[in-house]
Amino acid sequence: MAENVLATQDKAIAFGEHWAGDMTYLKTGEGPMYMAAVLDLFTRKVIGWGFSRYHDTDLVSGALKMSLISESVKVGCIFHSDQGSEYCSEAYQRIVTNAGMVSSMSRAGTPTDNAYVESFFKTLKNELAHHWKFRTMVECVARIVDYVEFYNEDRLHSSLNYVSPKTYQTKNA
Repeated sequence: MAENVLATQDKAIAFGEHWAGDMTYLKTGEGPMYMAAVLDLFTRKVIGWGFSRYHDTDLVSGALKMSLISESVKVGCIFHSDQGSEYCSEAYQRIVTNAGMVSSMSRAGTPTDNAYVESFFKTLKNELAHHWKFRTMVECVARIVDYVEFYNEDRLHSSLNYVSPKTYQTKNA
């Protein structure tokens, strides 16, 4: 298990320096579903995600792999997560290491150590999931992917001087 390396670092000053991931539970008419997400902590942009009926290593690995394909990561980028078995697995840690990243994990039972991703999931649920009854898993995925696009491209963030993650990234490139 990795230490909470992120807590010892200064705030990210560029894209690709600090990433964080987590997963959450979603309700659908077809049963439970899980979403994993990866955020760049400089821009708060959701850079990778995945959906599954199961909360397992494949789910979180898929979200990280999507992030690595779609975005630039700096060598030594800190990847922060909780201590869930999915993130502690050998297969997942191998992906982190092979990408040149440094693993960092929250203290046990301390979700505030991963506040940025927790905040994203709270916002997702408050602005979408709690107001919508997803009849199917496909509908759930489609609506959430649309929301992620809105979140990245248009939603204003007070922590980013009231611009969207995309605008913030462009202004600070």
